[in-house]
Amino acid sequence: MNNEKVPLAGGAVTAEIIKPGADVIRMVQAQSTQWTMFKDVLQNNSRTVTLYDDGNHNDYKAGDGIFGGLFRETDKKGAYLVNATIRRQKQNGDPVEKQITGSFQVGPIADNPITSSQSLRYTRDAKRHFQRPNPTQQQLETAEP
Repeated sequence: MNNEKVPLAGGAVTAEIIKPGADVIRMVQAQSTQWTMFKDVLQNNSRTVTLYDDGNHNDYKAGDGIFGGLFRETDKKGAYLVNATIRRQKQNGDPVEKQITGSFQVGPIADNPITSSQSLRYTRDAKRHFQRPNPTQQQLETAEP
């Protein structure tokens, strides 16, 4: 693989932010495998923020590759999980998608009943489960016991 840096043209950056909450904490603490329930919990606690490179969203100058945006829903104490997705194209038109995962804290860390790393790991595992295709009825009928 070539480590050459290739300029990217056009694109979009979005950030999914998962707010802390009692349901999220319970699911992570229990390491529940009730994925459908956790998917509902995540949907209720997730927000999507679009980030811009236009010089008008705390992102310095338009077109400089630095993106910015605003998230104001920090009404709950705890760790907020962030998954930023960057979608762009190489100069030759090939698509590029990268994800950056992290967290930020509201209030004292000592008050958190679960750690950010526990939340990130459990959420990552849950999302992998969500992305698996559901088996068709024929696959279920022909599967060996």
